[in-house]
Amino acid sequence: MREGEEKGKEIGIAIGRKEGEKIGRIQEKLKIAKTMIETFYPNKDIKWLQECSSEQLDKVFTLIGKQFTYEELKRKILEGID
Repeated sequence: MREGEEKGKEIGIAIGRKEGEKIGRIQEKLKIAKTMIETFYPNKDIKWLQECSSEQLDKVFTLIGKQFTYEELKRKILEGID
């Protein structure tokens, strides 16, 4: 029985580590996306970024330099439009 508990513990730790790394990557993307939007669009409310998925945050990086208005950029990111 002890062997099974140890194996289960190892699996649990591995899963937890993987989830933690995933959360860390998303938090880092969010930090970078906030900085980019604040740089290109100063004094805008960026609280909506908190609710974005990893894929939506990736859109920030691809769309930010295309000279959209802030509202256009926000809509494209939230609606998943290129």
